[in-house]
Amino acid sequence: MNNLNKKNQEEKNKGLTIEKLKKYQGFENLSDEEVKELIQNIDQLALVFYDYFKEAFNTKNE
Repeated sequence: MNNLNKKNQEEKNKGLTIEKLKKYQGFENLSDEEVKELIQNIDQLALVFYDYFKEAFNTKNE
């Protein structure tokens, strides 16, 4: 893997960042603190979805 591809992959693996979220329309004027809180909430919601679908999948396969 060349250095450019490696850097791009590392950037993708960082997840949602303040800079990435502020690129979306409607989020560009939020403060960094507001964005940090929003990212934490998104992470928590993702975990809820993960747990729900994991449980649903396991129940379906029993």
